[in-house]
Amino acid sequence: MPGIDCGVLCMRLCVFDVIFFKFKMKDIPEKSRSIPRMWRYMYWQCVRAPCHEIIHSCQHICGQKMTTQVAEHDAYYSCNVLTLAVCGLPTCTFAYPGLGAEIVLASYQNSKRKLDKLPEGFDLKVYEKWRDSFGVAKGCWNDK
Repeated sequence: MPGIDCGVLCMRLCVFDVIFFKFKMKDIPEKSRSIPRMWRYMYWQCVRAPCHEIIHSCQHICGQKMTTQVAEHDAYYSCNVLTLAVCGLPTCTFAYPGLGAEIVLASYQNSKRKLDKLPEGFDLKVYEKWRDSFGVAKGCWNDK
């Protein structure tokens, strides 16, 4: 599109309201929850989310046929590599040193928090079988 460069778009901060703040604060771990951490998290999302969506575009262009669950799972992890690459470009003007690594570390910490709260009876070995087969293994929880 004419007039659009390849930048990351972020909303103007003055348009946020109290309801939005309360909603976004839930993304921050409770023991370290604060407004500055929320801003940092949102900045990370302005960098990571476009990389995640680019992975979905690549999945589509390559003709991958998968469930939404598998596509989201794969994009969640594989976008970390793209995030690191984008933040490391010499032409990158929005990343401070270490931003890419910081975003990836936060992503993995979020995954660990989710794994620590698995529902009772969740079979991690079945999940790993499903994950390692890219969602096509038979007998996994996704095809019941």
